[in-house]
Amino acid sequence: KRIDIGRICRALKDPRVEGRSTWGFGYVTEVVVGGMLSGIRTLRELETYSELYEERIPDTTLHDVLVKIDPTPLEKVLARQVKEAIRSHELDQAEIAYRVVSIDGKHLSISDESVGEFSQERICETGTEYHNRALRAMLVSSPLKLHLGQQMIQGRTSESPELLPFVDKLLTLYGPSVVPVVRIDAGMTSLANGNGLIERGIDPPSGGV
Repeated sequence: KRIDIGRICRALKDPRVEGRSTWGFGYVTEVVVGGMLSGIRTLRELETYSELYEERIPDTTLHDVLVKIDPTPLEKVLARQVKEAIRSHELDQAEIAYRVVSIDGKHLSISDESVGEFSQERICETGTEYHNRALRAMLVSSPLKLHLGQQMIQGRTSESPELLPFVDKLLTLYGPSVVPVVRIDAGMTSLANGNGLIERGIDPPSGGV
């Protein structure tokens, strides 16, 4: 699937003070998206990667820009591209006759210090660790497993209470035709979540599948 860099740039807002930036926001965004698609995992690697474009961007500059960007508008860009891919039959042949969305909890990072309301404190042998987690949704009924979105988990809660609010977000972004069946693991299976999915017109999940 082609990536529309211009659409991504137009969706995001430059968080920097106007007139004080050496690198254009569009250029920074293009480098970051290109690096993500190339499997780059650190800002130091991304700094080196930026030399393939026009000019090397320091990793400190990349950090200062990225931590200030509000990523929320990208949810609509992602949803639009997924729906376009479905309408234009760009996905590979589905493995089953209906669409299935898998929602699972993921550890995004572990740090020595809390990074906000989404850090969960855990005591380990070497001291205190802070885990940052999110629920992630994937369209798993096709060989091409499309990422549909994710939602951060509050540091003092478990995955289960976040399920229905996340499903509501997915339904708003994609509609029921893309999210007819939800698959979750046993940790989120409960009577409340099952009833909540049925009320939303979604087939209830099976724990552990």
